[in-house]
Amino acid sequence: MSQCIPKFLVIGSQKAGTSSLFFGLNKHPQIYMPPVKEVKYFFQDESFALGPAHYESFFKDAPQDAVCGEASPGYICHPRSPQRIFRQLPDVKLILTIRDPVERAYSQYWDNRRQLQEGRAFDTLLEGPLHQVFTPERRNYFSRGLYSVYLQRYLDLFPRSQILIIQFDALKREPDAVFKRCFEFIGVDPDFESAEQREIANFRSIFANPLYRFFFDRPALAQRLPSLCRRMLRWGSQVPYTPEPISEQTESLLREFYQPYDRALSELLGERPYWVQREPELTQDVAAEQGVASALMESFPEP
Repeated sequence: MSQCIPKFLVIGSQKAGTSSLFFGLNKHPQIYMPPVKEVKYFFQDESFALGPAHYESFFKDAPQDAVCGEASPGYICHPRSPQRIFRQLPDVKLILTIRDPVERAYSQYWDNRRQLQEGRAFDTLLEGPLHQVFTPERRNYFSRGLYSVYLQRYLDLFPRSQILIIQFDALKREPDAVFKRCFEFIGVDPDFESAEQREIANFRSIFANPLYRFFFDRPALAQRLPSLCRRMLRWGSQVPYTPEPISEQTESLLREFYQPYDRALSELLGERPYWVQREPELTQDVAAEQGVASALMESFPEP
């Protein structure tokens, strides 16, 4: 095994603390991670087609005794990533972060709004069917939160001892303890500490320049701009921004949607995730929907 081969991967989830983990882990003197946060090798088909030598090139500058790793949150959801990772890195250690799926979806939505890439109101996203299958071409606001489906696919290949699951609220409340667990899991000095471990990455902010603010407040109009223009508007200083809360009706609908998946996740974890306050009642209709979704997830054969 080459020293350039990663010994650990942060596989997701998007908007669930992976940036904070990346910056905190990367500060450890025994760890090397590529300067670019998201390598994306195992889910970008064009990159994967270039082969292992291409992947190793991301770690060519690693010190001789470093423990290499990378963070690409798309790995958890992409249908081909688990098999690809298992075939190339069967002994790799995997770190998964999970967050309240409703909050995660809303955070992703506002990140796209911040980048002027989303013109719809959040409530209108529920007017159509809520997709239960991750599809690379979509934004997957809601399918990304089906953690039980994705975790099970990794557990079908990797022993549970190779997977560390970090809950988002713990990362916020007790970051030092979470990083200590990560360091122990990876196999480096667990007592190392840095200021980056206590900093929140990707805090909510928007750009202060007035032209950006004009289009930010008019998202449907911003969608009529060419993508290059939208990128050019994102410049200058930033100011904190707190979006309005999710409406009660929308949150209720989403809680119902995630109910069977949260129950399945509780069974996989051996405990309820922090956002599940009580044992949900699983209706036959919802259970059948989850079964159909799980079957559909298997319809992406490895080429």
